[in-house]
Amino acid sequence: MSTHHHRTSDEAHCEAKQIDAREQYQPGDQLEVVIETSPENNNGREAVTHVGRHHLVLFVHPGRTTLHEGELVRVKISDVQPDFARAVALCVIN
Repeated sequence: MSTHHHRTSDEAHCEAKQIDAREQYQPGDQLEVVIETSPENNNGREAVTHVGRHHLVLFVHPGRTTLHEGELVRVKISDVQPDFARAVALCVIN
């Protein structure tokens, strides 16, 4: 029997509010992320994923790429706020 607790989105949101993303990430940082929500399924402009152990929301502008859910993408962080960050896709890895 598994005792692993899956966090609800409300629990994750509360936990994320307790940390400041600016302590973990800086503009210019590059990461490899998996796209969770494509731009078409979000607002038409940005994809969405979560990064780090606190599952920080990361909005990814496609730049010159087309982003699809499940793709591994190298991104460059462009802006960091206390509870979210923005990045630009540099290239699709797979």
